[in-house]
Amino acid sequence: MTNQSITQLASSKQRNTRQLEILKAALNCFIHHGIEATTIEMIREQSGASVGSIYHHFGNKEKIAAALYKEGLRQFSLQLKLSLKEVTTIEDAIRSIIQTNIEWIIANPDWARFVFRHRHVLKDTEQELLFREETALTHRALFTQLEALPDFKRLRVLPESMYLPVLIGPVHTYARQWLDGLTPLALNELTEDFIRIALKSLLD
Repeated sequence: MTNQSITQLASSKQRNTRQLEILKAALNCFIHHGIEATTIEMIREQSGASVGSIYHHFGNKEKIAAALYKEGLRQFSLQLKLSLKEVTTIEDAIRSIIQTNIEWIIANPDWARFVFRHRHVLKDTEQELLFREETALTHRALFTQLEALPDFKRLRVLPESMYLPVLIGPVHTYARQWLDGLTPLALNELTEDFIRIALKSLLD
């Protein structure tokens, strides 16, 4: 690797770190004050970044909110990809997908709240269509990975668009209530129950 390449790599990592710091600061502001009431100055104060840096990386507040939404799902997708790396059966894959969803939500409650409540930020910045296409590609790649498992045929035949709602719909419904403090049991206390329901619903 040349000195120029090393410098470019270091610069890229520094830029990514700064962007993540700004996004985390924005998340804290959005959760505690709401998107409408949050100002760029609040985000600047929380992140320690200059106003110019914030505008350089993201543009306006609405674009920060959209980037925050997408980054949350991107980080979750990376975690899910890692968790599925070693699975060898369709049952293990179902278990891993549910566990990873629950683990990510518990580890990132504010980000999960934001993702659950603010899909509209994509529409507000005219990014919804592109994001929908990207999500469809991600889901297709996931399904292709499952199809390669030796016991894939154990999976009940359903329209492809039904699998994820059946698999993680109950987790997300309960998670929304748990994040709002409306459930008697913690989300992770029900992991095995969610897995058992999914296995019974999806496997022959």
